[in-house]
Amino acid sequence: MTPNRRGALWMIASMAGFALEDCGIKLLAPQMALGMILIGEGLLGLVWFALAARRTGRPPLPLAAVSGNLLVRSGFELTGRLFYALAVVFAPISTVSAILQATPLVV
Repeated sequence: MTPNRRGALWMIASMAGFALEDCGIKLLAPQMALGMILIGEGLLGLVWFALAARRTGRPPLPLAAVSGNLLVRSGFELTGRLFYALAVVFAPISTVSAILQATPLVV
């Protein structure tokens, strides 16, 4: 398998994962608080990336991750994630997906 094909397949798999995540938020929101859903997703992501880091022999939390600039960026990422999850809960998922896919064009 060529590197381009492998990359394309990983990209398709990651987009499918994001779609499943959005559907999970939409389905769980009536029964759970949004904060609890996001904490659960965060913990699953933490385990996933810690295992991937361990597999490659890298530390799960490099020292550069606690620098001032990355902490500010993490704050913005957290805020963006919260508002995106709110959009998934309160707006049609087709609209939210379309806006998310158009975001790189705007940026």
